[in-house]
Amino acid sequence: MQSFSCKHFLFKPISEREKALIVALYTNETAMRFVEPVLTETEAIRIHQDFVKKNNRKDSTFTTWAIYPSKATNSNNTPQAIGFVVLYTSIGKQQLTPAEIGIMLLPKQSGKGLATKALSSFINYLFLQLHLPAIAMRFNLENKAMQTIAVKLGFKKSTSSLHKSEQASANNVQRVTLLANHWQAQKQPTDML
Repeated sequence: MQSFSCKHFLFKPISEREKALIVALYTNETAMRFVEPVLTETEAIRIHQDFVKKNNRKDSTFTTWAIYPSKATNSNNTPQAIGFVVLYTSIGKQQLTPAEIGIMLLPKQSGKGLATKALSSFINYLFLQLHLPAIAMRFNLENKAMQTIAVKLGFKKSTSSLHKSEQASANNVQRVTLLANHWQAQKQPTDML
């Protein structure tokens, strides 16, 4: 697993150095409102350790990258992570076709268009470097920002059904899909790349 960059961001595999980022996200009510219940610090540290462990496995079906702005964001001139993106090909023992992606940003970074730009760059990487034929994304129907981003990026409502184990929460979940050839045919704004 490697780092990659674009005009606005550097994406680095989640490692020990991003523990504070994961704790800040998973213990924050605003960040978690559409994801799952807020975790304790101890639980969030376990999530971080799980991310690192999965990133270090060669056969991992779950990979996370921290998102860093390409320019420094503090007085030390050291870029600070603003969130993370994830690519996963299974949930438990269920294989996902196509693979799914997700994003979480620190609440203070929301509403600035950064999620759209970061996802656009991530999608380019997945289609152009990893040669995935399609990707999917799921989000809570109450998450209007994510719905807007999905439409802006060209995702279409998925016709595949959710696994039986997911049906209980499926009433509030939208799954959308994007094909690589559709993405490449779209005119992507250059400021998003």
